Amino acid sequence: MEIRGRGNSTWTTPSPYDPNPKNPYKLKFKKKQSPFGLTKGKKWVLLANSKVGSLLTNAIAMKVAQVAGAEAANHIIPVDLYINGDYRGNYNFTEQVGVSANSIKLDNEDKATLVELDTYYDEPYKFKDPTYGLPANIKFPDFDEDAPAITMEDIETRFNQITSAVADGGSLSDILDLDALARYMLVNQLVCNQEILHPKSTYLYNADVTDPASKWKFGPVWDFDWAYGYDVDHNFATVDSGYDYWHPTKTFESTKFWNTLLESEEVKRAYYKVWMEFMNGGLQQVLDYCDSYYQWTAASLSNNQEKWNDRTDYAKQSSRIRQWLKDRAEAIYNSLEKFDDVTGIRSPDKGNALAVDVVDLSGRVVKRHANMKHWSDGLQAGVYIAGGKRVTVK
Repeated sequence: MEIRGRGNSTWTTPSPYDPNPKNPYKLKFKKKQSPFGLTKGKKWVLLANSKVGSLLTNAIAMKVAQVAGAEAANHIIPVDLYINGDYRGNYNFTEQVGVSANSIKLDNEDKATLVELDTYYDEPYKFKDPTYGLPANIKFPDFDEDAPAITMEDIETRFNQITSAVADGGSLSDILDLDALARYMLVNQLVCNQEILHPKSTYLYNADVTDPASKWKFGPVWDFDWAYGYDVDHNFATVDSGYDYWHPTKTFESTKFWNTLLESEEVKRAYYKVWMEFMNGGLQQVLDYCDSYYQWTAASLSNNQEKWNDRTDYAKQSSRIRQWLKDRAEAIYNSLEKFDDVTGIRSPDKGNALAVDVVDLSGRVVKRHANMKHWSDGLQAGVYIAGGKRVTVK
C-alpha cells in the first residue's frame, strides 16, 4: 500500500537537525478517518524503523500483542511512503497511543488518565513515586487544554498505591488488573524488549482515578526497535534464546520494581495462566505471521533497502526471528513456576485464539475476529492474509 501527498491532514516530524533523515511522522486529520479498515480516529503514526535491520521488529511484536490479548494492541499496516513524489521508504502505519477511539477505548474519559514511565521525564506534568523513583509522565489528560475533572494529585496518589503495595508485598489484585499486566509482560519478555526496564515507553492507564475500584491496566505496548535482544548485543534475534530478561546484564532504573513485582504469587499465577494460553495456539499464529509478513512486504523491504542502504537479508532475518521466538517461548514457559490449579483458558472478553483477522493485499482489514473455519465466507476471490497465513480464495 502506498501513502502519498499530504491530503486533508497535518504532518509533524522531528527536528530537521535529526542526523537520520528517515524520520517518523505523526498525522492528524481534521475528522476521524478509518484508513485500511482500522477503527476511526484523528491521530495516526508512521513509524520509520530507521535503525538498520529493524523493518520487521514492530510488526511482529505488535502481532504478539494482538495474539496475547494485550491492552489496546496497535495494528501495523506496512506502507510505501511518498511525499511530494519523493519515495521515503517502507513505513508502519499505526494508531497513535492515547486515550481515544482508535487506541485506548473508554466509555467515559472524564476521569481517566494515561501515564508513561520514561527516563526522558519530559512532559510538563510529571512526578516520581517515593518508593522506586519511577519517572511518571502524565500523557492524559492535558491540564492546559482539557479542564479535566481530576487533578494531578488524584493521579499521583493512585499511582503511588501501586509501588507502595509492590514494595510492601501486599495484595495487588485490587489495584492492578493482573490479567492485563501478565499479557503486557508476556509481550515484552518474549521479544526481549528491555525498554520497560529503563523504563522507557511504558504505558499504563486508569479509567477513573477517583474510583477506588477502578484498576490500573498496563498497556498499550510500544517501541520495539531495540527489542529482540538488540539492547544486549546490538543485533536482532541473535542473543541467546534463554537470556534472563528480568535480570539483565546491566541494571536499569526500574529493574528492582519489576523484580519485586514478580515475587508476588498473584502475579506469578496470572503470568503462568496467560503463558499456558499463549503456548496453546497463540505462539503458532505468531510464527506463521513471521513468514507471511515477510512475503507480504518483500518488495517494499527491498525498495527501502535500496533507498536507505540497508543491507539486511530480511528473508534470513524473518526466519531467524521465527526460530528465536519459538525457542525463547519454550525456554520462558519451562522456567515459570507451575500452578496445578491454573488453566490457560482465555476469558471471553479477550477474544478467541481460534478467531483471526483477515487482511487483503492492500493492507485493508476486511474481517475482524472471524471464525478460523469460516473466515472466507462472503469474500470475493483474491489473496488474503488470514491468521498470519497467505491464502487464496477462489
